Amino acid sequence: MAGRFTWTRSAVTNERVLARKADLQNEITPREALLDELIGGVYPEKTKLLGERTGELHLALASYPDDPAFQPEPFSAMATTLVYQNMRASLRRAFTSFGKEIV
Repeated sequence: MAGRFTWTRSAVTNERVLARKADLQNEITPREALLDELIGGVYPEKTKLLGERTGELHLALASYPDDPAFQPEPFSAMATTLVYQNMRASLRRAFTSFGKEIV
């Protein structure tokens, strides 16, 4: 669990971010411009590639419709609630690790 956000954290907690901390807090510069400048580099490309590869994996797994191991499982209201709660807890941990508070 501890390494889950390491890649993102290192991308946004580098010296460029620290140098522009006042701009980020006071919103002197438009947020989008700062994010492009501060996070830029290979990070957006790598996250896009990760999303593409994840999608390709799901397509590959779904290409075996007759294999019982890859059949969809029932998804109940309880399962939906559990997924939502897990996602919310994960988001809370991520924001907390960056020093932000969410409701």
